[in-house]
Amino acid sequence: MDRSYVTPLITKEERPDKFFYRVNQKLSPNHLTLRRREVLQLLAEGRNMKEVAYILNVAPRTVAFHKYKMMELLHLRNHTDLLRFALNSSLVALT
Repeated sequence: MDRSYVTPLITKEERPDKFFYRVNQKLSPNHLTLRRREVLQLLAEGRNMKEVAYILNVAPRTVAFHKYKMMELLHLRNHTDLLRFALNSSLVALT
């Protein structure tokens, strides 16, 4: 039998869903805008945030915003998870 145990503090929250997300939820590339896909492509090519910013003619903070927003939307924890998602979903084409 599969049981989950949660602290009573979380279950009393108005929106307990903010603490959880479905692990088996299919992560969809459709959640990403065209600009975020461009940022992800360049990051997957091995470029750092300053290089991506220069190529896209935006501030490095804008690139960082897109990167962390993608991670938040897709429930990913770090840069490596983001790149793994990009490769597994065929969002980026590595040459």
